[in-house]
Amino acid sequence: MSAPPSVAVCGAASWNQLILLDHLPEPVPHMQFARRSWHTIGGTSAGKALHLASLGVNVRLCSPLGTDAEGQRIRSALTAAGIDVEPLASEQTERHLNLMSDDGKRVSLYLAVPSTPTEHELSIAAEAVAAADVAVERGPRLAVCTRGAEGAIALEASGARHEVSALPADVVDTNGAGDAFMTGFLAATLRGATIDGALTAGAAQARTAVESDHLHPKLSELLI
Repeated sequence: MSAPPSVAVCGAASWNQLILLDHLPEPVPHMQFARRSWHTIGGTSAGKALHLASLGVNVRLCSPLGTDAEGQRIRSALTAAGIDVEPLASEQTERHLNLMSDDGKRVSLYLAVPSTPTEHELSIAAEAVAAADVAVERGPRLAVCTRGAEGAIALEASGARHEVSALPADVVDTNGAGDAFMTGFLAATLRGATIDGALTAGAAQARTAVESDHLHPKLSELLI
């Protein structure tokens, strides 16, 4: 039996504080009470890596991480989730504050950004991509567009159009839904699914994300 394909994902992993409000703040001085708040891992690449790992794909994540407490916690949780984490040296770990409302609206405040990677760090990422069977990047053969509650569409270079509806879900947090969709689509494609089958798998994986407080429900066991 052949080994599953390996996927390299290069990009952001962040430490986020999420705050749920009745509505996003108006641009005037005022006070609001948060309905609830929590800390979790964020970042588009971290989300992709988590969902790929949960689908049995060997995934290596190259991401700028500091040696601070946030970076160490991110690395520990993602490693425990089955991801081969390749930290790229950074002066600090990326951090966000996300203000959210029940209707899916969000304002993201960047509290800290990673330092510019050195040539050495870029070479590490390049080596990870070269060693993988698949790298997460854009290509001209197929374009997939997620549309939130309206589902998603895919357009082939030939002009063929495919569409899938969003699945019913008990929405908790919409952060990372698009990344989850992408990984469900990719994992199904790697296993030989048709485009329509991959779209359906993507919709199912997106539901997994939006029904959790985190990018993936696995983090609820690891971030304690």
